[in-house]
Amino acid sequence: MRKNSTGALFLMELIIAIFFFSLASTVCIQLFVKAHLMSRDSVDLNKAVMWSQNFAEAFDGFDGNLDDISNALNCSMNGSDTLLLEFDKNWNQIDSSATTDPSYSVSLENTISGDLHRGHIVCIDIKNCKTIYELDIELFIREAIEK
Repeated sequence: MRKNSTGALFLMELIIAIFFFSLASTVCIQLFVKAHLMSRDSVDLNKAVMWSQNFAEAFDGFDGNLDDISNALNCSMNGSDTLLLEFDKNWNQIDSSATTDPSYSVSLENTISGDLHRGHIVCIDIKNCKTIYELDIELFIREAIEK
């Protein structure tokens, strides 16, 4: 009788240990998945900021001239006052004639009011339908300031 009670106690201990390790492994897996998602979001944000900065620098350097910006950054015109860049899932730029579906887009909308050019840059995650980054820029036309 005594031998059976020690076997049952050992079995109960083993079950509790397995339960504890399975619970700990579940928590660890959730942490690794969350860390991976945060890392991917961080990469997306860094790339979105970089491309927004490229648009802003080109906007300033070309005095808000969308044709020059389009030629410099190899992007497409979307209407008369908007530029559009599209990227695949690895943030490699794709052109509008490509058969690959874009995963991300960066657009620059230009508005002119008097001597002031205003640009609104938006980076969008197309697959998840969310805005990653936005930037508003303003530029006074240099010829108007020099007069």
